[in-house]
Amino acid sequence: MTRLVTVDIGGTHARFALAEVAEGRVVSLGEPVTMKTAEHASFQTAWEAFDEMIDEPIPQAVAIAIAGPINAEVI
Repeated sequence: MTRLVTVDIGGTHARFALAEVAEGRVVSLGEPVTMKTAEHASFQTAWEAFDEMIDEPIPQAVAIAIAGPINAEVI
């Protein structure tokens, strides 16, 4: 089983949650933490804020979804 942080970044909000995945399936998904993107200067500051909110070591694996246009190899 793999523990990871799931992140969904949109234009208005970023959502972080802890998840467990086994054999390509989500086994558990924790309650999401929603943050306003305007309140964080970067992904790093939002990541650090999430890390401070959870009561356990942050997993080293992450899955990130980012809303926005894709133009060839440029995101």
